Amino acid sequence: MRFLQFALLHLALSTAFAEKVPMATLFHIVSRTDWKTHSDGKSYVPSSLTKEGYIHLSTNEQVLGTANRFFKGQNDLLLLELSIPADDPKLKFESTEGDKNDRSSFFPHYYGKLKINSVRRILILEPSPDGNFAFPSKNYEP
Repeated sequence: MRFLQFALLHLALSTAFAEKVPMATLFHIVSRTDWKTHSDGKSYVPSSLTKEGYIHLSTNEQVLGTANRFFKGQNDLLLLELSIPADDPKLKFESTEGDKNDRSSFFPHYYGKLKINSVRRILILEPSPDGNFAFPSKNYEP
């Protein structure tokens, strides 16, 4: 009987804790070819993880700036919308432009394989005629 009570208490506490861990909604820009090449159905391992040791991500506020700065005019892009636990030890916000006091220069980096189940949805990221991007609304259907 005590074991059953302990098990039920453990389950209740685990469930309550899991529901309280905030999730970070983050984004990753990738070409369709790289998405197909570097995802195996279980995880996604882009070349940046091998070359730099982490996966480049952006917050909602940063993603269009990132797209327009680094991918302007490119076609065949996808935008992965990710849901990652905010307390995931592989997720780090790091300054990329030197000013440690400017919070807008802190970008999320993920130091590990990205589990496919963290991909909430995949959107088609298409440039406008002038090459700039707006937040996409069309889902990608492989």
